Amino acid sequence: MQKIKNLFRSSESRNGSYSVGITALVIAIIVIVNLIAGQIPEKYKNLDVSSTKIYEISKTSKKLLKNMDHKVKFTVLANKEEADERIVTFLSKYSALSSKISVEWIDPVLHPSALTENDASENSIVVSCQDTGKKKVVSFSDIIVTDMSSYYYTGSASETKFDGEGQLSSAVNYVTSDVVRKIYQTSGHGETTLSSTIQDLMDKNNYTPSAIARGMVSKSMKTVSVLTVDIRVPHYARTAYTIEREFSRRGYEVSLCNTGGELEETIKYLRTAREKKTDGIVLVGSVFNTLCKNAEISGLLQNIPVVLANGKLELPNSYSVLVDDRYGVSLAVEHLIQKGHREIYYLRDMDTVSAQLKCEGFIAEMEKCGLKNARQQVLETASSIEGGIKAVEQLIRRKQKFTGIVCGEDITAAGVVKALLHYGIKVPEEVAVTGYNNSEYAKICEPQLTTIDNKPELVAMMSVQLLTSLIEKTEVYSSCTIQPELVEGQTT
Repeated sequence: MQKIKNLFRSSESRNGSYSVGITALVIAIIVIVNLIAGQIPEKYKNLDVSSTKIYEISKTSKKLLKNMDHKVKFTVLANKEEADERIVTFLSKYSALSSKISVEWIDPVLHPSALTENDASENSIVVSCQDTGKKKVVSFSDIIVTDMSSYYYTGSASETKFDGEGQLSSAVNYVTSDVVRKIYQTSGHGETTLSSTIQDLMDKNNYTPSAIARGMVSKSMKTVSVLTVDIRVPHYARTAYTIEREFSRRGYEVSLCNTGGELEETIKYLRTAREKKTDGIVLVGSVFNTLCKNAEISGLLQNIPVVLANGKLELPNSYSVLVDDRYGVSLAVEHLIQKGHREIYYLRDMDTVSAQLKCEGFIAEMEKCGLKNARQQVLETASSIEGGIKAVEQLIRRKQKFTGIVCGEDITAAGVVKALLHYGIKVPEEVAVTGYNNSEYAKICEPQLTTIDNKPELVAMMSVQLLTSLIEKTEVYSSCTIQPELVEGQTT
């Protein structure tokens, strides 16, 4: 016993005990600091020590929030876990600076009706005031501004500005104010058109053209016609919506036409566009590759700037923003092969140029990996839940051996997953499934789909940029191709 006591009295033991004590003290301090930090109000958190001062809220905004007479609600239509941290921080700070501001996050994937109810798109903030009955929608893309033209040179869009405070304070001021700001613009005397910078500044400060002003400038307002195939299809809807909103933001009058992919409807809308002397046309969907071979349609498109979103036209004064769908499907096949799959089938679920390219991508990648029966492993089906179900039933009925299914559309893949689970086939343990488009169908499918993101919003923005350059005869860019990306879910 005495020996043990002597051991603890040694210098080494004392030093060791001292180190242990110091360590324990440091840990205790850290715990206490964290506990205290958890009690600090949000408005004192995230002290901005960055050079750009992105988290700093000006005295002007603080005064605006302090003097608010009405309650304001921020309805955020986005997945909070996936949203940019800077936007999340700013929303928290605004709600902390005023008791009259409330923030509600709604995931549009789980609650798709919220988009319709709020008349807004995904990744946007609806700022509303019940007392005044006013609301303003602020898109995430208005807060985090990117230079889409840089995509032509670098292959990616570069971030140019973060405008959290400017957009949110402007929206709060608008919905809580009874003041109507009007601006009048004359035309016909050689005036230059307002630049996009000035237009953005007017929007940000809540200036709107009056009815008289609109009449004064109507003759000079540029117009575009946007023709799509089926607005009910998610990726068509996302593309057309972004195109319409971006042209509208730039001061264009936009006509949105739903052709159904039919020849007669397309001709009818193009005739109307020519009669109205539209300044430019955007065609959304690769089906127009085929339709535009019609002599009457090609004639109607003469002498009008035309951009085809996800397709290619062999017409004068026409340009394309392509998605490399062949490459996109090859990514899905490569992914499944890396997972050990060899018996892979492809569901061709549409009859378009894009669908043909996807099918070619499947065959090419399979053969590249030494799987020579790829052409016999292509099934024709419908682009629908039912199409996916029937394809699985067909494979089971034929007693075909399969461990992987690649689909040309997310909705078809969702039907495949539903059918496999119905027959007691485990996904992805027994059969892996991939979709295409990275749509809402991929996100609500259970388990969540592995899919290919064909970037419809980027396609839309590039199409707008290209057509604007053609109409306004500024720097004109050539047609471009966008590379899809694999988004891994739970079905592979």
